[in-house]
Amino acid sequence: MTIFGESNVRAVVEKASGLSGYVDATWWGDRLVPGTPAFLHLEIPVARLTSGDHAHDNEFRRLLSSRSFPNIVTEVRNPTPLETPNRFAARYNVGVRGTTRVVHGELEMRQRDGRVSIDGEETIDLRDFDIRPPQWLWFRLSPQIRFSMHVVAALAE
Repeated sequence: MTIFGESNVRAVVEKASGLSGYVDATWWGDRLVPGTPAFLHLEIPVARLTSGDHAHDNEFRRLLSSRSFPNIVTEVRNPTPLETPNRFAARYNVGVRGTTRVVHGELEMRQRDGRVSIDGEETIDLRDFDIRPPQWLWFRLSPQIRFSMHVVAALAE
């Protein structure tokens, strides 16, 4: 998972590892079976977000109230197939700092060699989650944050 932000000084990039979650879906080969229920649940530990700048990372964790809300939670229910194979319109429920909002977008899901891969990219506005973008002296972060995810998970047997 990578989070991209823009400021008046420089680009801000946070990366996360150690995600957890699951996909509950019915597969036929590398594709989801149309018309069957599908569910994706993903938790991103705020403590695992890092930019390489210790001061920035601490401020970002404070901004997201990581002690009270240690995870960013995303859920997708019943994505709708698009014309392109393995592409879906999705309704994401995104939970940040105790506030959940709906974000509409697209994702790609496929199953191959005993693994499920999910790729997607969406933009959220921090203000929708009651988060005021930080401002320090001359530094101002844009409220628009872009999430880019590439998740690979093993199939349960």
